[in-house]
Amino acid sequence: VRQLDTATRRLRITVEQRESRDADNVRIDAQGRVVISEQGADGEAVIAGDARQSRDMAVSRQTLSTLDGSSAAILLGSQRFVPMLSFAHRPGYRIVTVGGAWQSAGTGFQIEPRLIGDQVQLRLSPQSSQFQRDGSVSVKGIYSEVQGRLGEWLPVGESSQETGAGQRGIFSYSESRELKRYTVWVRVEAAE
Repeated sequence: VRQLDTATRRLRITVEQRESRDADNVRIDAQGRVVISEQGADGEAVIAGDARQSRDMAVSRQTLSTLDGSSAAILLGSQRFVPMLSFAHRPGYRIVTVGGAWQSAGTGFQIEPRLIGDQVQLRLSPQSSQFQRDGSVSVKGIYSEVQGRLGEWLPVGESSQETGAGQRGIFSYSESRELKRYTVWVRVEAAE
């Protein structure tokens, strides 16, 4: 009976979601002119260059407490109401439906921890979303199962997107590159 009657352990879970954006832009322009007249020839050349680098980083950290083997979820963000109007036509009349729906955006996760000795096994679904200027919602998310020691920061997943463009002319050159990276880390500790 003593082996069966064990207390369920309380766990504190911290999830850190990191989003970064690195951008490089290079531009080189060359301009010149030559003037030929009765006094002779004259000319000049101008070369202009510009190189810019930028880095943006956002870190979101959420912490919650749950019991060993229980599923838990947390979402921090905001909501907006999107109105909807629809029409249905029937012979002789028209049905107008007015309503709407709530859209959510923010950061959070769903998690299910399970202790195995001094190890913890996690099923984790972190998500990060933002409202866009065009009215849409941009969503990033990962599903992962990881296992590690209690108190250790565990890498859950990473996604990255790299874009680049270049243009060459006779007297000009430009190049741009952008790297976006989304990483997720988790730590589980025994709560007192």
